[in-house]
Amino acid sequence: MNYGFFDTTPYEKENTVPLLPQCGLCKLKDTSTSPKMKTQGKGAKKIMLLFEYPLKKQDHKNNAYVGRSFFFLKKILSNLGIDIVRDCYTHFATICGGNKPDLKHAKHCRPNLIKAIEKLKPKLIICFGKMSINGLIAHKYHKGVGGVTKWRGFTFPDHDYNCWISTVFDPVFVRTHKQKDITKHIFTQDLKNALTYLHMDMPEEEKPENKICSLTKTSEIKSFLKSTLKSQIPFFTFDYETTGLKPHAKGHEIVSCAICHDPDISYAFPFRKEIIDDFCNLLDCPHIKKIAANMKFEELWSRVILKQKVNGWIWDTMLNMHCLDNRSGIASLKFQSVIFYGIYDYDSHISPFLESKENTGNSFNEIHKIDMHDLLLYNGIDSLLEYKIALKQMKFMGILDPVTYFAKNKTIVHKNIHDSNQKYVEHMEEKNRRRQLIKNKTDIRRKR
Repeated sequence: MNYGFFDTTPYEKENTVPLLPQCGLCKLKDTSTSPKMKTQGKGAKKIMLLFEYPLKKQDHKNNAYVGRSFFFLKKILSNLGIDIVRDCYTHFATICGGNKPDLKHAKHCRPNLIKAIEKLKPKLIICFGKMSINGLIAHKYHKGVGGVTKWRGFTFPDHDYNCWISTVFDPVFVRTHKQKDITKHIFTQDLKNALTYLHMDMPEEEKPENKICSLTKTSEIKSFLKSTLKSQIPFFTFDYETTGLKPHAKGHEIVSCAICHDPDISYAFPFRKEIIDDFCNLLDCPHIKKIAANMKFEELWSRVILKQKVNGWIWDTMLNMHCLDNRSGIASLKFQSVIFYGIYDYDSHISPFLESKENTGNSFNEIHKIDMHDLLLYNGIDSLLEYKIALKQMKFMGILDPVTYFAKNKTIVHKNIHDSNQKYVEHMEEKNRRRQLIKNKTDIRRKR
């Protein structure tokens, strides 16, 4: 079988959406006054308002446009220039009311939701509440969707649905909250920001699998590392795939590495002892800056396994996401890949092999069971997305043209970049030559 752009036959991890709703398992229709409520509204502006489930009054009257929470939302949308009946479709993640539904019911009802989206073709889906966003994307985002607090404020493209997706608080929650004024302000701002995407075209779908170059020959890996060291690039991202979380236990190793210094290509390669000197020279070079996602991981493995500290750290996509937004659960590379690029999943069949069986930091995973081609592809995508996200974060934080910015500042410190790097390369070559001479002399003495 195929999973995205990987051949997952060796792993056989499947998470598909049923073609038909699982009403027999759900059983909500048996307790609902108006089961299987239809989509309502004219949808003139192609906005889909996706609620969790029909409330008691809505279910009793088979009408989504009743109740205090509806009129509360209607007034706010009206102030934003949206007529809730004329401009919007109203749909539910669970189309039966009755006993209070939960995430399990939303999962059973997902085929109904997908069918409605395919028919109505909305430009923007606004999810109200936890069940709504889970019903919409939980089958695609396998890291645990979580609640509204994690997703609210972000509007991101979804290329499967061919529309923008935004999440806001449920109107019932806003209307009944103890700090209603504050919650209402956040709610209104989130709706206002989401509506601006109606006037934006969907971005072209990112296909990171087409931008990965796998280097498998030792000679081409060494050549790439040496050319990178001699280049005039201002910075690059690098990412390790390793045998565990922490490197201190005997036997741990770096299995593969990926380097990206261009948003259109990332280079991934297996990590071999023959390339260690060239790779350490690159890590040691202070003139080319380094970027990672959670850089303490790469720093720790570099120091323990390679005996080399990383010189020239300049950016950490995890730390800088916390600077941009201090909510928990939003700084991971996988989450940022969704909210910035609509890329949900490229690792769910591989991640189980990267998790240690024992609950200790120095335990070993099963990375060697992964086909090397798949591992390099995954590793390369990680590094590529780290680079693209770092550029986006830099722009958000006021570095409007980060490549030019860092190149300019590097030129100020080192008036001639090429000469500066060349001198460093010559210094490291001499250092490696002396190291080899000492090693040779030691070997001769041992033989005697």
